[in-house]
Amino acid sequence: MSGIKFNRSRSRQLPRITGSAGRSARSSTQSGNASPPEVQPHSRWLTVVVCLFLAAAVWAVFSQTLHYDFVNYDDNENVYANPNIVSGLTWRGIGWAFTHTQVARWAPVATISRLVDCTVFGLWPGGHHLTSVLFHTAASIVLFLALEQGSG
Repeated sequence: MSGIKFNRSRSRQLPRITGSAGRSARSSTQSGNASPPEVQPHSRWLTVVVCLFLAAAVWAVFSQTLHYDFVNYDDNENVYANPNIVSGLTWRGIGWAFTHTQVARWAPVATISRLVDCTVFGLWPGGHHLTSVLFHTAASIVLFLALEQGSG
């Protein structure tokens, strides 16, 4: 078992780092079998805590949008004034999402998300905003997990 052992004598000494066999790193270096001290990975609970913190931070900032109305920037063309969206999730609507543009852009996944929102929430803006908050929460957690995995 590796770990740090402290000498209990009154003289001032540095702690000894022990290798996996219980021998001190100093004695293994002297014998020519130098091995670096083992690095213990952080436990999974830290990852869970960070993910919960990210979710709480996203909700603290964006949950207030659940009480907001649609905006007059492009929500009319993207949602409430578009009969293809307002009709909800249908096979015709899915086909339309892949064959047409909205507000000069082709975004079939976003269009299908709006179709699902209209099916589930109707034209209640809070439901559409809830979907956005859930996507932002998931994206922040997935980004963290990808960066954690990539950084080893």
